[in-house]
Amino acid sequence: MLTPGEDRWIAAFVLSVCLATTVTIAQESIIYHIPPENASSGKSVTLIASLFSDARVLEAKLFIRETNSLNFTEEELDFSGSNWKFTVPSNRVTQAGLEYAIIFRLDDGSTIAFPRGDPLKNPYNLVIGPPRQNGRSFERRERFFIDAVDFESKDFLVLSPEPGSIVIPGDEVIAVSFFNIPDIDTTSIRITLDGVDLTPLASIGGGIISLLPGELNSGPHSIIVESRTKYNEQIRPLTWIFNTAAGEWTIMDEISYDGKLDGRLSSQASEAQVVNYSEVNGK
Repeated sequence: MLTPGEDRWIAAFVLSVCLATTVTIAQESIIYHIPPENASSGKSVTLIASLFSDARVLEAKLFIRETNSLNFTEEELDFSGSNWKFTVPSNRVTQAGLEYAIIFRLDDGSTIAFPRGDPLKNPYNLVIGPPRQNGRSFERRERFFIDAVDFESKDFLVLSPEPGSIVIPGDEVIAVSFFNIPDIDTTSIRITLDGVDLTPLASIGGGIISLLPGELNSGPHSIIVESRTKYNEQIRPLTWIFNTAAGEWTIMDEISYDGKLDGRLSSQASEAQVVNYSEVNGK
């Protein structure tokens, strides 16, 4: 059951889709958000989102609820530096889990959200782990994983497609920013899609890696970006997964879908990195 405020956001979201015109990838607004890792019960969680857009933000909202609850709580995102943030207090972080959506309303009449599609009907599901019994042992274990792989930790920024997102066939555009890695050796950059090296097809320069892989088969696809610094130090590989929808699927199809769409996004941890994935079942 949606509250009147949530109904208003859905109406505004649908209207913005209807009024939107076709734009190039360079003109699109892009929201970048990676869900928190290793969230544990009883510990506050900070949600951070970045928006890349020429338009001005009119409203930045977080809709959040306990997993499988009926109603969302509407919260304002705070702007700090170049990011939008909200800290979920510790008493709201339980092992029941959290579902949330981030929605920006812009002055050009558009609305952009995480997750894409219909975010209030298909929110992100954040899995919450049990309380940490021994913080020091957890930190030692995490540090061991980092030290065990001799990588430099650097700030790549995934621009497109969002981790765990669903992309319309033919609209696949892979874009990664390395603007915040000034010591990267651009000649060492290697990008693979589903295990296939597509580096020769990529455009690398100006702090951006961009790749048009062409229309992909429906289902999940994995991307790996490998690189080194100018001092020949290996940078931690960037890895994420997105999904290509089956057949022609538009955002309006998702909003007006008559059946039942169950989406579940979660995180899978490994020793070297955390990979986001999504699982979508339509009935």
